[in-house]
Amino acid sequence: MAGDSEPDLVAAAIEEVIYRLDAYGEIPVAVAARRAADGGIDLTLHLAGLDQVEITGAVPKAVCLSGLRCGRDESGRWSCAVTIDV
Repeated sequence: MAGDSEPDLVAAAIEEVIYRLDAYGEIPVAVAARRAADGGIDLTLHLAGLDQVEITGAVPKAVCLSGLRCGRDESGRWSCAVTIDV
């Protein structure tokens, strides 16, 4: 995944998850991300079919880019805030 900033990378990763859900009926049950050599991220998704999980709530449709925050907090840990459109 490529992006110009950490928030862009987070949005791209979430959009990929939403795409997998919509196109293939798969959802991640575990996710790992690491910085790629080109500055983007390598995303590893361990997926399950929708028939293997209990569905609650509305189906996500997109990432809302306004108000998207991503960065290190005071302790140096990464945190993120994002709104998902349904």
